[in-house]
Amino acid sequence: PKAYAFSGEVLDYQRNVVTDVEESYDSTSKINVFRYKANTASSSLTGVNGETQVNDYNTGVSYVTQKKTGYCHMYAIGSTPGYAFIKTLANGKVTMMSAEQFVAVDDPSKYTYAGQRTTRGVLCDVWVVITDKIRGYTDRNVTAEWYFAVQSDKEAWNSFEKTRIPISFKIWNTGNTDPIYTLNVFYFDTKKPQVLSVNADIGDCFWNSARRRFTFDLDVKDQPDIYANVEMFKYALTSAVSLSTGISALRVADIQIFYDTSAIHVSFDLLDKPNVVGDSANGTAGNDLANAVQLYNYAVTNGYFKLYIDVGTTTKTLVPIPTSAAEITQSGQTSSSGYGAGALAGLGVAMLVVGSAGGAGGAFFFFK
Repeated sequence: PKAYAFSGEVLDYQRNVVTDVEESYDSTSKINVFRYKANTASSSLTGVNGETQVNDYNTGVSYVTQKKTGYCHMYAIGSTPGYAFIKTLANGKVTMMSAEQFVAVDDPSKYTYAGQRTTRGVLCDVWVVITDKIRGYTDRNVTAEWYFAVQSDKEAWNSFEKTRIPISFKIWNTGNTDPIYTLNVFYFDTKKPQVLSVNADIGDCFWNSARRRFTFDLDVKDQPDIYANVEMFKYALTSAVSLSTGISALRVADIQIFYDTSAIHVSFDLLDKPNVVGDSANGTAGNDLANAVQLYNYAVTNGYFKLYIDVGTTTKTLVPIPTSAAEITQSGQTSSSGYGAGALAGLGVAMLVVGSAGGAGGAFFFFK
């Protein structure tokens, strides 16, 4: 799948700790989000409060945030002290892991089908490998097992490359019967691109940087479709802004949506470039705020700015109401979004389409 989200718990038997985890990724936007609660056995700049790490492979910048305290720190992804969904290349740059790389085996055929077992009350297909490639255990061979729920498609039972529902992942020291690490998956979804939801808002990281706020209206008749899946709408909005401005979708922050009898009112911030140089192999810092604003205004003014949302089995196109687009100034006043004559000069004309190259995502399962 192009996107996934899961939540679960990690049992670390070597440190005698249990950690709650949530993760989501989107290969289209090239963003991975990992939320976890630090524990007393691990080092953390923010104690044992919950943390969110947002890895942006468009720019090579990682944001470690904590909503409870407002803490945020930016790192080049390869330098982050926490979790990183990366593969480091020979030149020191990083790239987003593929599914195979995430489980540290480039070739799924290295796993052996071990039959069916029941774990956590669920009948599962089990796949096993002995390897020294798993992150954190590269100093020795360990035995790793993936448990996937048995599905009604019997032809898929013996195919490790089918999309599967992960139930558990376990690691043993080879030759030992006691596991040293277990991941239990409680929630799993491949249909919702949750990576760009409010949980990934990095606005707090730019408290001392420039930002500009914009608003536009949509036809009120679209309200049922938008409010049926607000997170999907936010994803569509960030994707549309990214496409039209040449910036990472993460730089669209503080999205607000409300409606009355006249229209649906949407507002959001555009953030400036991060103040950290990223290390993504194929990444770029993106346009600065001034250029991004001009490109956004140009797209809106000329009718190029469109949002695409899924409604049932069809895709619906949303276009801002003409003349409704405006910038909200610090005084709270609005000024219409326009693109003056000659404003394209110096912008290089061509827009950088961030994330359109796709990129390999990673997950706790294999798929076609």
